[in-house]
Amino acid sequence: MGSIKLAESVHRLAGYTVWVALSVLVLIAGMRLDQADLSVPLAYHGDVLLILPLVKSTVETGTHWHNDRLGAPGIQELHDFPIVDHLHFAILWLMGQVLPSYVWCFNLYHLYTYPLTVLTTMIVLRNFGVSFPAAGLAGMLYAFLPFHYIRGLGHYFLSAYWTLPLTLWPVLRLLWGLGLFEKRWTAIGTVLIAVMTSCAGAYYAFFGCAALGFAGLYAWIAYRNWRLFVSAGVVIAVIVAGGVVNHLPAILYQAKYGPNTEVTQRQPEEAETYGLKLAQMLLPVGDHHWRVFRNLRAKYDSDHRDLQNENETSTLGLLGSMTFVALLGSIVFQRARSVSEGGGMSLAY
Repeated sequence: MGSIKLAESVHRLAGYTVWVALSVLVLIAGMRLDQADLSVPLAYHGDVLLILPLVKSTVETGTHWHNDRLGAPGIQELHDFPIVDHLHFAILWLMGQVLPSYVWCFNLYHLYTYPLTVLTTMIVLRNFGVSFPAAGLAGMLYAFLPFHYIRGLGHYFLSAYWTLPLTLWPVLRLLWGLGLFEKRWTAIGTVLIAVMTSCAGAYYAFFGCAALGFAGLYAWIAYRNWRLFVSAGVVIAVIVAGGVVNHLPAILYQAKYGPNTEVTQRQPEEAETYGLKLAQMLLPVGDHHWRVFRNLRAKYDSDHRDLQNENETSTLGLLGSMTFVALLGSIVFQRARSVSEGGGMSLAY
């Protein structure tokens, strides 16, 4: 019995290792890392000029909230512009204890997010019974989305979305009608994922809560189990509580000195400008290498449509777009078939 379990463990380890190693090879070839000098930043423009000092300050002083070397004649304070990706900062700090410089930390952590995304995606899919080849392929497609390398080092923490598959694990369990707190290890894993989600950026935490809320409501209606809805609320509460803790330095600072509303002032119409559009997900990236795709995208990006912004990086790619459209088509087909057979579509579909 013990030898069988050992063989299964070796098989699982080998399955993960093969796909992670493959992602590293693709990364080396795709980004020409054989010619890269990791002692200098892989990028040095745009928001990289904000992130690099944060990484340097974290590695050298243990905090990114203030920097004595910037903001003359005073110092740089970020309490009015909170960046609460403490999970990523903690990993960067740990890396800084063994790597020769903060630049190595900056470069390598971004590169690590590719195999990490493959690994976390595979772990979640395998948990739902997906085979190793299918889980590995899905992990590769997700890790190498155009969003990952186009946003890249500029939107450093948004590109580090390796945490998202784990955030979606309790969401998927709820959609399958599975509980989150019935078993001890499942409950521990759920709480750890919720805490991790609260520390991996406000955007992903917000959308994680939205997905949990929808999944909990769906599970309540489809499976007639109010406990699933309550468990979703508990996870959301943990994420929100973690978010408050992550924002605590900014909250205390603003309570003492008052907020500076000029730092992040937004206008209502910007919700439309920067809101994600379905077309932006399905169309090719801007300035595509192939002219036919470049011209197709140019017809959407016109001077009369103020949508040329960072959402241009949200394209799913050819395979991702085809899969997305196929999934939507399957839902419509199932509904049409259900209606034609004289029955309503089950909410538990």
